[in-house]
Order: sequence, then C-alpha cells, then structure tokens
Amino acid sequence: MPMNPTITRFYTLDILRGLAALLIAIFHYIRHHVHPEDIVPNSWLSITYIHGWRAIDLFFCLSGFIFFWKYSNAIYEKSIGFKKFVYLRFSRLYPLHLATLIIVGASQFFVYLSDKEYFIFQINDLKHLLLNILFISSWGFESGYSFNGPIWSVSLEILLYLVFYLCCFHLRPTNLIWPLLLVILGGLLLSAHYQVIIFHTLFGRGLFSFFAGGLSYQVFQIAISSHQKKYIGTIILVGGIALAFWLNLRFLYIYLGYWFSEVLFMIGFPSVVLLLAFLDAKNIFAYVFKKISYIGEISYSIYLIHFPVQILFHLASKQFPIDYSKTGTFLLYLACAIGLSVASHKLFEIPCQNYLRSKFPVK
Repeated sequence: MPMNPTITRFYTLDILRGLAALLIAIFHYIRHHVHPEDIVPNSWLSITYIHGWRAIDLFFCLSGFIFFWKYSNAIYEKSIGFKKFVYLRFSRLYPLHLATLIIVGASQFFVYLSDKEYFIFQINDLKHLLLNILFISSWGFESGYSFNGPIWSVSLEILLYLVFYLCCFHLRPTNLIWPLLLVILGGLLLSAHYQVIIFHTLFGRGLFSFFAGGLSYQVFQIAISSHQKKYIGTIILVGGIALAFWLNLRFLYIYLGYWFSEVLFMIGFPSVVLLLAFLDAKNIFAYVFKKISYIGEISYSIYLIHFPVQILFHLASKQFPIDYSKTGTFLLYLACAIGLSVASHKLFEIPCQNYLRSKFPVK
C-alpha cells in the first residue's frame, strides 16, 4: 500500500484525541461520584480511577506531534508570525474557555448557597478568577485548581506553545537535539518535584509529553522519507511497543508498581501516536477513520464542558435524588456532555472562531 507523504489531516489522531477527552470525562465521573470502597481493586475500573488522568499526557503528546507537523517549518521559515500564531490559538481556545468559566462561576455560586462549600474545586476567589481570565491559571501563581478545574492543562499548553514557537523560530525543526533536551528537562522537573513559579511538576510533565510528541513526528518524517524496508521495520517496532503498552498496562501496574507504570506511559503514548500516524500515511482504514474522526473535533468541547455538566447534575440532585452508581445515570451524563459539546462546537465555537478571524485578521 503506497504512502501518503502529503497528509492534510491525521484522522487517527483526531479519533485518539476524542477518546482521550472521553476518558477524562469518565475519570472525573468516577473520581467525583463513585466511592473508592465500591471499586474492585486491580480491576479496569480501579486502573481508570488511578490512572485516567494520564490522558492529559496523551493530549500533550498529540499536541506536540500535530504542532510540529503543522507549524514547525512555517515558524522557522518565518511564514507565520508570532501574532498570527498566538491569535490562531486564541480564537480557537478562548471563547469556550470564557463561556465555561462564566457558567461554572455562576453555577458554583448556587452550589455554595446550598452547600456552604463549592463542588469539587474550592478555590474560586477573585485572584484565581483573574488568573483564569488571563488564561494563566496553572503557570505557578495559583494555590490549586479553581473554577473549571480541567482548564489547568489548557493553560499549561499555552505556555508550551510559547516554548515551541521560540524554539522553532531560532532552531531548525529537523534537529533532534533541542526537543530531546526539552524532553530531558521535563523529565527532571517531573522527577525532582521542583516548585518555582512555572518550573514545577505539572510543567515538567507537559514539557516531557509535548516534545516527546514532537520527537515522534520527527521519527515519522524520517521513516516516511526512508527506504520502504526501513519504513516497514519502524512500523513493526513502534507497533510492538504500542501493543505491549496497552496489553500489559493492567498487569504491569499491579506487579511492578507506580514508577514502572510511569515510564511505561511516557514511552507508550508517543509510540501509540506514531503507530496511528503511520496508519494514516499508509491510508489504512482511511475511509472508516475519516467517518468517525468528528469526535476529535469536539474533544476540546468535551474536555471543558463535562465538569459544568457535573455541577448541573449536582444542583439537580438537590431537587430529586440521583444514584450515580447506576449505569443509566452514567450514560445520561455522557450523553449530556457529548450532546452539549456537539451543540457548542457547531453553534458557538466555530461561529466565534470565524467571527474573530474575519473581524480581526492578523498577518
């Protein structure tokens, strides 16, 4: 099967991003509504309860791969300026962030009137409202998670975008050294638990995963440009690592413990991303992937909307009892989160993005 060196979209990665958003929505449902004593130890539910948050690492890794693919050469060749780069991200991310910030703030007000405390995320003061408005809620100035808590990773990703732009502006994107050094720096911050403003554990995790995704893209580029036999060999190697990662996740965690699973995730996610990118390059199952890739388009919506949905469920429980242990309740929660995300993407996010980019074009 021929390769497609001029890929215009990675449908498999869109699907993976959507599944990662759903996993975070499920993880938060389990964490916020299921009592730990009701979870069977070492079950898949238990693994999701403990490790579901790692889908954030997958988000960072996917972003690194996509940004290296989409922007690295354009930035280095100076065909996209800093203002345009920032504005493209702002017009895509900020409208929904602001909307969900307002919704969560208003909803938490009513929760506090009833419960005398907020739902899940307790830090909702003026300082953290300002940090959220400025989109810097996880840059090291915060006292913890606040308002629409999941936004912390998006805020951190903006910081990673700035590091990415500065590096690509000055350094050749095909050079493997500088992203590797950033991966190492991220690993050091992650393991040392260093906490000085932005130089903290969460930033280290983002730095590691984002630029590991960037390295995956560079390996992808080398592979599709090389001899066919080398390309096939790379697919087999990456596929083997990715398959071992997913098949052995549960058992390796049980028997080898936390730190081994940490390393496994750090290697496994870039391998999975690379393997799926190869499937796109080979046009394998392209028709099917294209049909279901819409879930990737609403991944940002799912990620930001699922917590406001949880607050609304919590407020509704004041009027009539809700049994969160029932499968029907869980499915209703997912249906609400996905349905509202589809509506938000079509009726709010895309119109806002188009309006901002047409009304205030930046060259």
